Amino acid sequence: MRTILIAVITLACTFGSAFAGEFLSRKLPDETLSNDSKDAVKLVMGLIATMSALLLSLLLASAQTTYNAQNANVEGLAAAVLQMDRMLELYGPAAEPLRKEVHEITDSTRSVIWEADGVHSDRLNPIGLQHRINNLLVSVLSLPTDTNLHRFAQAQFIRAASEASTIRINMFEQSRSRLPLPFLVVVIAWLSFLFMGFGLLSPFHRLVRFTFLVGAVSVSAAIFMIIELSSPYSGLIQLSDAPIVAVLEFFRTGVR
Repeated sequence: MRTILIAVITLACTFGSAFAGEFLSRKLPDETLSNDSKDAVKLVMGLIATMSALLLSLLLASAQTTYNAQNANVEGLAAAVLQMDRMLELYGPAAEPLRKEVHEITDSTRSVIWEADGVHSDRLNPIGLQHRINNLLVSVLSLPTDTNLHRFAQAQFIRAASEASTIRINMFEQSRSRLPLPFLVVVIAWLSFLFMGFGLLSPFHRLVRFTFLVGAVSVSAAIFMIIELSSPYSGLIQLSDAPIVAVLEFFRTGVR
């Protein structure tokens, strides 16, 4: 909802600024909008357009990096959980109850974080989940290590569990980061000044107004995408739980 609101504000500011430029062009005396004056305005507009394009590109690249990193975290978490299960299977029958506990923890964690109404990043690091993981680690460390195979499986399980815990905490910490508001304010202000210059220098008729509307919708869509990709746990573009679901399906069927 916040993302849509900011996109609508961007659309209103840019398209409204074009009408403000039209209003100014009608009120200013003719000598004010001489060719020399228009050339100066065009130079400044070119500068603002270049800075706006650069900043939008940087913000979009940063947002895409954030989304890709979080998506990689989900895939890494699924891989670590699968590795934990494989090591307990390798250990032997004595670890079967612990394998079931891994399956239950994974299933309950997915159902709590990925619900029908969206992704709840605040539930990535609950106290109850941490207690269950700690108890699981204690149980694994309590298993007898009579053979090299047992010692190897136990060590690899601890390594995978530590990796999964680190990834989960990173997901929780990164989910609280937000796109800095000053960046958005500066970009919207630059775009508004740019559209005001367009309105000031352009003859207004239906085609021009439609073109300005298309431009305003385009930059608003860019702002929308930037915010959405920067917040992968909220909004319309959310992280998929497909890797975790695939692991759970593998637990149930034993087939990839």
